[in-house]
Amino acid sequence: DPENPTDTVSDLAKNISVSQLNVDFVIDNFNKLVTLLINEPLYIPNEVALQTQTMLAKIVRMKAVNSKVIKATPPYISAMLGRDVVLYKEDVGLVDTSKVVKSYCLSVLESSSDLYKNINHLHFRNIK
Repeated sequence: DPENPTDTVSDLAKNISVSQLNVDFVIDNFNKLVTLLINEPLYIPNEVALQTQTMLAKIVRMKAVNSKVIKATPPYISAMLGRDVVLYKEDVGLVDTSKVVKSYCLSVLESSSDLYKNINHLHFRNIK
């Protein structure tokens, strides 16, 4: 939350965990589907993509990729928190600093000057 840059990695991970649970759910259900098909003697597709060995290999790849995502999530969240502090921290973040700079420019430049118009045209806002 840009307005509360003191959120923890744990707090943000809770928001991501719902999406992660969905991915885990899909992988688990696909695994169950393949298991059912392995035990069904009538399931003998000619298409390589539909053969159980191909689908088992896909499950292994999905689990490996998903594991990488799970391991990468905490550093990603930490980086986002750091970025949010730099951008949005009250009084010292880039957004607040840019607003002070714009006010200063208005005090030393005329509002009708081209330079001030260009500066004033730049927008900075906190994301909510």
